[in-house]
Amino acid sequence: MAAIKGNPKLIGRSTELTAVLRALDDPDQAGCVLVGVEGVGKSLVARHALAAVAARGDDVAHVIATRSAAAMPYGPLQSLLCADGAVGGPVARPRLATEPDHRLVLLVDDAHLLDDASAALLLEASADPTVSILYTVCANESLPDAVTALWKDRGAARIEVEPLDTAGVAEMITDLVGGDVPDWIARRFERLSDGRPLEVRERVRAAREDGRLVDVDGRWELIGEPPIPASLVEIVTARLDHLDDASIELLEVLVLCAPFPLALVDRLGLAGALDELEGAGLVGVADHTRSHGVGIVPGRGDDPGLTVHLEHPVHHRAVDARLTERRRRELYRRVAEASEECGDAGGRSTLWRLRAGDHVDAGRLVGAARGFFRDGDYAHCGELAGAAWRREPSFDAGQLYGYALGEAGRCGEAELVLAAAEKSAADDRELALITLTRSENLLRGLDDPEGADALCRAAEARIDDRQWRSELVAHRMMGTLRAGRIDEAVSVLDGLLDPAVHGERAYVTAAYTAGIACIHAGRADDASAIALAAMPVHESLWSADQLTEPGVHHITTLFALVATGRAAEALPLLEFARDLTRYVVPRYGYAWMNYLAGRAALRLGRCDDAAGYFLEAAPIFGESGREEEAAWCEAGVALAAATQGDAARARMHLDASGSLHDTSDRLNAALTAEARGWLAVAEGNSAEARDHFRAGADDALVVGDRLGASHLLSALARTGGAADAVDDLERLAATVQGDLIGVQLAVARALAGPDDADSLLAVALDCELRGLLVEAAELAACAARELRRAGHAQAGARAAAQGRDRLGRCQRVRTPLLLDLSTAVPLTARELDVARLAADRRSSKEIAQQLGIAKRTVDNHLRNVYQKLDISGRADLADALGIETGASSPSVHD
Repeated sequence: MAAIKGNPKLIGRSTELTAVLRALDDPDQAGCVLVGVEGVGKSLVARHALAAVAARGDDVAHVIATRSAAAMPYGPLQSLLCADGAVGGPVARPRLATEPDHRLVLLVDDAHLLDDASAALLLEASADPTVSILYTVCANESLPDAVTALWKDRGAARIEVEPLDTAGVAEMITDLVGGDVPDWIARRFERLSDGRPLEVRERVRAAREDGRLVDVDGRWELIGEPPIPASLVEIVTARLDHLDDASIELLEVLVLCAPFPLALVDRLGLAGALDELEGAGLVGVADHTRSHGVGIVPGRGDDPGLTVHLEHPVHHRAVDARLTERRRRELYRRVAEASEECGDAGGRSTLWRLRAGDHVDAGRLVGAARGFFRDGDYAHCGELAGAAWRREPSFDAGQLYGYALGEAGRCGEAELVLAAAEKSAADDRELALITLTRSENLLRGLDDPEGADALCRAAEARIDDRQWRSELVAHRMMGTLRAGRIDEAVSVLDGLLDPAVHGERAYVTAAYTAGIACIHAGRADDASAIALAAMPVHESLWSADQLTEPGVHHITTLFALVATGRAAEALPLLEFARDLTRYVVPRYGYAWMNYLAGRAALRLGRCDDAAGYFLEAAPIFGESGREEEAAWCEAGVALAAATQGDAARARMHLDASGSLHDTSDRLNAALTAEARGWLAVAEGNSAEARDHFRAGADDALVVGDRLGASHLLSALARTGGAADAVDDLERLAATVQGDLIGVQLAVARALAGPDDADSLLAVALDCELRGLLVEAAELAACAARELRRAGHAQAGARAAAQGRDRLGRCQRVRTPLLLDLSTAVPLTARELDVARLAADRRSSKEIAQQLGIAKRTVDNHLRNVYQKLDISGRADLADALGIETGASSPSVHD
């Protein structure tokens, strides 16, 4: 929608603006009332409507109701009263309404703040057919009776202004930055702002200013979480000044103690304030009984149940900035006392006592820390255990504190604390627990797999209890798995999956590692069975000391769905899991759901979505010291970008992946190899790409990563190496579980076999039914080529149309086989490489150097390309291929 002079551009509000203008033109309606939450854009819609009616000759006036003006009767309307109208008289009317033969449209912004006299005067004026009243009111605010009567009694239109949807947010960001942004960035800002244009605008500006929203070679990239700008905090802070003392106190308590038990609100005498703030949309009440940990499973004894929380982080920032240290301690002490009066002397009251500066003995601190550990709240666990460790060092305090430090990414400090705590280990249990914690920190946090392995083996030799030894062996297998000895890990873990022999703790530890190992080994169905069997056992043990959340097995079952070719089934489940884990601790549970959603989206051709999922997960993994997982996410973004032909973006994220974790981890090396191969394709070198895919597949087969090998071999087949890939895929198909391997083999056979359009189309349909739309589009393109070559032009056109339809459901995918959807005559693989590089303004000499061929050969290929595409030279290549110049990427139908 075009901007109206004097107002910012109106985005995503054409329906609302049309409805307002229709209401203002209707002689049977007294006007219009726009209702919506703060920052949703009511005033902008109203101002555009006012400008539109002014442009056609109507008189207009605009006043803003404020709390200060409401202190005086008719305060906001003083400038509009008739010169001879007695204030408070029966017919006091706005000045402009007295103009003969003119209609007045009066906009009153924030009409919920009108004083009663002004509201009554305007209601009376609305009876005049030459006057139309346009109100904006904030949802959840109490209104003067005369404002409500405008639509209840006088028939004014009441129009709800809802938050912007993703498309509206995307359009707004595009307008702000001057370029298109990927859908995932729009969705991120939509979630952060709740679709409120004011917040979208301010957060986009802040993200650009601090370098988090950047233009990378013509494509916008969001790095990390957009900041909360001071401008938004100032707006919210000004609104806080009008709240009463009880409401301010409740907001302060929520900033310090959220999620805050609902039962304690009554105890503090703040129930009335809660009603007011909840009605105003500032706070919410939630049921946290199912919001603990990775696993999305029921809580236990210390569960807060119904809790109260602030609805938006901007409010948190604004309230927090007003709190002095003395006020903080005063509030912590007050809520601790209220909690203890209710009979709770557990984790929350202990934490609040500590923060109030009160003396708390070390035993109570450790007990409370253990409760937070069981809830997956490692930050609060570490705060309490650290205080206990500094006050009175003990094994329990050190082990808990060291674990929490590792979870916070402070792995060097964690090792120092844990090594000191190990000296006081008194029995097999304590030695096993400290060893499990230290080895995990060494393996994951300090990238010392040899040290972790040696530590476990040394403890195993000292421990007499078989069950604790078995748990150490099961834990050690995670290092074996990451080192790339997948089959060895599977073999050892299979022998530990008997709780009657090895104990239930060892069993559930072995089950999680075995599940991940089996997926990579090609036994995804077995992995699901192992996870489902272990889940109830794990849940029954969750209260045991130092045992992770049962929900880790959900990771296995969801990953197994993706690995067996059921990504279309997995993605809705992962979206549901993302919603459940978004605000719970530990935060890396949410990161795992994003990582798996990214892998699922990649297989479905939803590259923008995949990048968004990975980029949301990466910083969360990084916060908790999981740099390996953060590196996998960066590699995932690189793969998504490369599949879209965006070489610059792919290389940037591959570099980020390497800088995050240049490690001995080989478990996900196949993902990086796949990204490197598709990057070579995007850079116009299919031969180099095939080398990456072949070498990566060979490495994956050596370490037993059959899942990774199958993806790499499939990529090899789709980039001109089908004949090379078929034999290995046939061998994998004999051992790998799930339907995906069969589809990958069928694709490779169709591409390697004789030119048979019917076979290509049949396999393409099978791919489509399984959600593999990229492969389906590629095969349709190949079939179209063969049909055209055989002289069946109409059949070829139909096949090409099928391919374009499938590709249209993907997100800007560009692969070599898809070029046939946009060119009438097929090019060879080498001609395609040369043509793409020439379209990117490379000289023949540069192309020859990059592809390792002679300059004369380059020129010969170009002559063939010009003839096949019926163009005169290089200047026409980009248009003929559908390539954006400067991108070095194959073209697709978007």
